[in-house]
Amino acid sequence: MAYLFLFLSLAALAIKGYWGKKTSNQMRQVSDSFLFNLVRAVICCVIGVVPLLLDGAFFLPVPPMLLICLFGGVSTALFLACWILAVRTISYAVVDVALAMGALLPALLCAILFQEPLAPFKMLGMAIVVGSIFILTDFQKSPSQKKSLSAVLLVVLAAVGEGLSSFSQQLYRRYFGEGAALSYPKSVYNFYLYVFAALALLLFYTVAVFAAKKKGSAPFSVKEQLFSLKKPFFYILGMAVCLYLATYFQTVATGDYGMSAQILYPVLKGGSLITSNIITISCFGDKLTVRRGVGMAVALAGILIINLL
Repeated sequence: MAYLFLFLSLAALAIKGYWGKKTSNQMRQVSDSFLFNLVRAVICCVIGVVPLLLDGAFFLPVPPMLLICLFGGVSTALFLACWILAVRTISYAVVDVALAMGALLPALLCAILFQEPLAPFKMLGMAIVVGSIFILTDFQKSPSQKKSLSAVLLVVLAAVGEGLSSFSQQLYRRYFGEGAALSYPKSVYNFYLYVFAALALLLFYTVAVFAAKKKGSAPFSVKEQLFSLKKPFFYILGMAVCLYLATYFQTVATGDYGMSAQILYPVLKGGSLITSNIITISCFGDKLTVRRGVGMAVALAGILIINLL
């Protein structure tokens, strides 16, 4: 059953990625992107109210549980904010490679902090998944695209943010999940995760608007930015639903069925690499090159090694 929820999470991420690509041309400035993600996080909070009511868990959890949700929410916001800023100045290839490294972070942290064993073959599988990204991505850049220290720092922070957000799921599972002395339903974790993510993104958005106005480079008012979301709103709504479901299904796989971090996150990353390439080829006219075919085959090989050996 754990693999069923892993597959559902992967499917939700694939749909979210498709709609994200469809709406990427709606972003006119940095604050637009922050606002876009802020609205998504708020919708996730609204969606999260329904499972809370169904579980009868509409209450404030104990401070340690809130700290885990705060940790995960801020990490999620950090990932989204730094990714948005990084891809403006550095290639998607470098960002994708860094995020693949970040996918290994929760597995390594669980091994270090919770003494979860890292089997040699699983480490080999994770390394192969990371290697597939180097094959799938093209590192050739035009001379006008220069990598700066700040851009590299943003990429690292994005990877760390995504990895720490995933690790917060493991903290919840260990200390407040099924079987813990004091347990909370998954709905509590997911609701407060997006509450804190929304608050952090609101802060990022406010800072971005203030900085743009101070520099005199804000051609659009906050009211105009909000109105611009009217056209892609149904895409934003669909992406928010998929984002919430992807997180929820991951917590089910790791919390209810005990799927380890060294399987869950590398497989999600490798699976996302394959599905994203299939989507861009079938829906957006990209060509299936030899390099892409080899890269997807290598990613699949890594996934099989992680799960079968």
